[in-house]
Amino acid sequence: GRDDCTIARLARGEFDARLGEFARWLRSLGPRPVLLRVGYEFDGPWNNYDPQQFRAGWKYLHRFLREAAVDNVAFVYHSHGFASYETLEAYWPSADADNERYVDWIGYSYFQMDPDIVGREERRFARDRGLKVFLGEVAPHTGDCSRQIDLAKDTALGQRWMANFFRH
Repeated sequence: GRDDCTIARLARGEFDARLGEFARWLRSLGPRPVLLRVGYEFDGPWNNYDPQQFRAGWKYLHRFLREAAVDNVAFVYHSHGFASYETLEAYWPSADADNERYVDWIGYSYFQMDPDIVGREERRFARDRGLKVFLGEVAPHTGDCSRQIDLAKDTALGQRWMANFFRH
């Protein structure tokens, strides 16, 4: 929530020159679609985003690209996969007088053994808004950083992870 945070600086227009370069590059892709994860895993405590600043930065970027005639970008609201519904609402760049919708997809990361835990609220949030779901990061992981899955040494655990993932 500090004024020198990158997301706050973005919302104040301090990166407009770089955003202009980014917009030119996006337009150079022609009709090729781009899924843009803005501030991915925004709800992860390691990112320290302030919800108000995050929403302001998101909307600023969305408006900037729209005004720069970028029309091949879909915006992905990407959680780390364990958000509460209230957290998703807190960071949500909701409609306003300028735009009726700022988000095209709901995304989350999948690093877990239990397919019923990860993304539960993200999927409900997406359904409630009529949006599709995007898995932005996926890797075999137990959910415990001290117990990683080594597919070469523990194929049974890796196969169990794959079965759980496909069930998810």
